[in-house]
Amino acid sequence: VLSILSLVAVWSYMFWTLESAFLASVAMFEIVFSLPVAIFLWTVILQQKIFFYQALTIYMILGIGADDAFILYDAWLQASLQPELASDKNSRFAWAYRRAFKAMSITTATTCGSFFIGAASSLPQVRAFCIFAAVVVLVDWLFCITLFASAIMLYDRYL
Repeated sequence: VLSILSLVAVWSYMFWTLESAFLASVAMFEIVFSLPVAIFLWTVILQQKIFFYQALTIYMILGIGADDAFILYDAWLQASLQPELASDKNSRFAWAYRRAFKAMSITTATTCGSFFIGAASSLPQVRAFCIFAAVVVLVDWLFCITLFASAIMLYDRYL
């Protein structure tokens, strides 16, 4: 029940901030879907077991993923204030994407780096959690720079 309330609370806040049910839903999808993709990579590619505590990364990625969506959308809004970009949506998107990409890359790298440092732990459970969390963060970042970025353009052009 609390997990569902967390998802609803984050979606509601994104809806309020992004002012779009479509963008909030796409952002929530990319955040939540990063977990099963990370589980696939963890179990099939890395051939590791999933433990119940690794599911707790959903709460972490809710905050990180929402933050990335806000960064990208805010850069999109800032680009509209640039006089030379106001008339050309492709140039506006390229400017916003470059700006947001840098910020999201730095925050993702530092978060993943922190988890990879935790992977040096002698405790196997801590090591597994940290590596898995880093994979989740990386997958979410990839979804944000692809799926959510595309959603912004779709929203602007068609909705």
